[in-house]
Amino acid sequence: MGPEQYGTFSFIISFVSIAGFTLFSVDSLIMKRLHEHPDQTKEILGSGLIIKLINGLFTVSAATVAGILFANTASTTWMIFVYSTFTIFQSISVIDFYFRIHALNKPVSILGTIVTLIMSVFKIVVVANGLPIIWLLFGYVIDQILGGIGYIYLYKKYIIALQLAK
Repeated sequence: MGPEQYGTFSFIISFVSIAGFTLFSVDSLIMKRLHEHPDQTKEILGSGLIIKLINGLFTVSAATVAGILFANTASTTWMIFVYSTFTIFQSISVIDFYFRIHALNKPVSILGTIVTLIMSVFKIVVVANGLPIIWLLFGYVIDQILGGIGYIYLYKKYIIALQLAK
C-alpha cells in the first residue's frame, strides 16, 4: 500500500469514526443493568442491540452523506459507505456483555482468537497481492460479520442453555 492509498485508508477510518461518535457510555450502562437485573437479561440485551443497530444505521447514513458532501471522489464515498457498514454488524457484540458480567471469558476469547486468525490471513493475502484498499475495508466488515455469527452461536449455546436449565 503506497502513501496515497494509506492516506485514503486513514481518511476513511477517521471519517467514519467521527460520524459514529454517538454512543458515549451505552456499553457501560448495558453492563451495569445486566449486573443489577440478571433476571432481565433478554430484555436488556435486546434493548442494547436495538440502540446499537440504530446507532449503526445513523453512522452509515451520516458518514455516507458527509462523504458525498466532502469526499473528493465517488470511489472514496463508496469506500466510506462500505467501511461504515461494520457498525451495523458490530451491534451484535452486545452479547459479549453477558459473558463479561458472568466472567465467562473462555468462549469469547476463543471466538476472538479464531476471528483474528482468519482475518489476519485475509489481510496478509490482500496486502501481499497488492489489492486495492477496498479489500481491507471489506475485511473490517467481514471481521464484524464473523464475530456476529460467533456471538449468535455463543448466545444460543450458553445463554439460552443456561436459562432453560433454570
